[in-house]
Amino acid sequence: MKKGMKMNVLIIIAICIIFNIIGQLSLKKGMVTIGKTSVADFFTGKFFTIIFNYYVFFGLMLYGIGSFLWLVVLSKADLSFAYSLLAVGYIAIGLLSWYFFKEPLTAVKLTGMSLVTVGVFLILMKV
Repeated sequence: MKKGMKMNVLIIIAICIIFNIIGQLSLKKGMVTIGKTSVADFFTGKFFTIIFNYYVFFGLMLYGIGSFLWLVVLSKADLSFAYSLLAVGYIAIGLLSWYFFKEPLTAVKLTGMSLVTVGVFLILMKV
């Protein structure tokens, strides 16, 4: 893969990661507003309440768009390389969940995120 093409692929991967992060935060916000649900709720009228909640709908839309962009990535890059970079999203979600949803950010989580960061850095060193 040429250097310019690698940069284009990295930009598309970054967009996919951003869509994934915003989509995940949006889905969580929607489910916080809806409240606890069960699998059975998806077979009742509550299904439409969930799907058409503004935040849930927006999150699903971002996932859909991101999936189509991901197909472009898969057509140009090695899966083992591209998929590994999605781990950046895990780090961002951990930090943003702590910030927006007041979820605990423990030493174990921070250690794990640090290890993932090192792993992504090592993968990117080959670019």
